[in-house]
Amino acid sequence: MSTVGIVIVFIVVVVWVLIMLMDAVGAYKKYHRRKDDYGNHETEQKNESNADDKPAASEGQPVYNVKTKDMENEYDGMKAPQIAAAVLKKLNCQSETEEDGSILFSFQGATFNLFSSDESPFITIAYLWWETVQLDKLEQASCMQKAINAINGSLCRSAIFYIIDNDGNRMLVGSKASGLLMPEIPNMQDYFEALLAEMFQSARAVVDKYHEECRNEGVEGEK
Repeated sequence: MSTVGIVIVFIVVVVWVLIMLMDAVGAYKKYHRRKDDYGNHETEQKNESNADDKPAASEGQPVYNVKTKDMENEYDGMKAPQIAAAVLKKLNCQSETEEDGSILFSFQGATFNLFSSDESPFITIAYLWWETVQLDKLEQASCMQKAINAINGSLCRSAIFYIIDNDGNRMLVGSKASGLLMPEIPNMQDYFEALLAEMFQSARAVVDKYHEECRNEGVEGEK
C-alpha cells in the first residue's frame, strides 16, 4: 500500500474513533441527566406527599393534630349509669329510675332492670319474670328446676334464677346478665342490644328445655 493510502486509512480510523468517543460521551451525559431528573421528580413527589399528610400552618406556628367532631366519642366522660340512660334513649326504650338507682325499662315488650354505679363500669341486667309455674303443680315445678339447672351449665355471661311468689303461689322465672358500659367500647348500641338478645335466647332455651322435661316425665307443661 502506498504512503497516501496509509495516511487515508489512518485518518478514517481516527475520525471513526472520535465519532465513537463523542457518542459515548453523549450517552453518558444523557444517562446522568435522566437520573438527575428522576431523582428530582421523586423528591418532589415525597415533598408533596409529606405536605398532604400534614395540616397547613402559618409561618412560625406549631402544627397540632386536630380532633374532628366525627372522631369524638359521644360517651366520653360518662359513667355507666349515664351511658345506660343514653343508650336506652337511642333505643327508644321507656324507662324510669327506681329509688335504689336502678333503671327499669322495656325492650321489645319485655321488662328489664339495670343496676349500675358511678364507681364501676360493670352492670347487671335482670330480665324479669318471663315464665311462671304454679307451685301446686309439683311435677311442672320440678321440670322447670331441671331445665334451669341444665341451661345454666351452658351459659357464660348470664344466669337463670327464680323466686317464690307466696301470694300468688307460683314460681317466677327470670334471668340476669353482667356486662361493661364504658366509653372505650365501640358500637355501644349494638353491643347493648346483643347483650339483651343473648338474654332472650337463654330464656327461650329454658322454656324449650322445660317442655322437653315435661314430655319426658309425661306431664303437661304450662301454657
